[in-house]
Amino acid sequence: MTKRKIALGIVVVVLIGALLTIGIKRNKKEEVDNNTYLMDSDYLYEKVLEDIKLKDTKADETINQDKRYNGTKDIKRFYTYEPLGIVLEDGYKEVYLRVATGKYYLRENKIYQDTTSNVIYSYRFLDDDIVNVNNNALFEDKVPKKIKEANAKIDTAEMVKKIEEQVKTYYTKVSDKTINTHDENR
Repeated sequence: MTKRKIALGIVVVVLIGALLTIGIKRNKKEEVDNNTYLMDSDYLYEKVLEDIKLKDTKADETINQDKRYNGTKDIKRFYTYEPLGIVLEDGYKEVYLRVATGKYYLRENKIYQDTTSNVIYSYRFLDDDIVNVNNNALFEDKVPKKIKEANAKIDTAEMVKKIEEQVKTYYTKVSDKTINTHDENR
């Protein structure tokens, strides 16, 4: 009889353990399902950056023909971004990120900064296809608090440093790595 009680006790403990495990997994699943912040869609940040680069390239094709650029060499844009979060809303994935970009060029073996920007984007995706783009979207009321908090933690000066490091690495043949912001020839 004692063996029977021990066996019954073991069965009861196993059943209780199994029920607790199922309950914990169920709660975690509900917690994840109810959480609108997506962790499995980080690849969308790269898709957003590709779209921004494509649009910049198209814009640069006409801008670079401007007379202001005569005599300049090797005009190039550099990018860095900070992800703010991805939210599932009404079947759409809303991707928030801050993108810093700078356009630089060479003239007389000196590096010049042409334009810079630091913009918060919101890209709306449906089935991994872009359906809407919004610049400076962070100021809309519908933006989740978590996204705004993530943006508040970003060091924009650090983003500028990352861009400048890319510039100095790219223009390896230039001995003076000083980035000039004023070009008297333009």
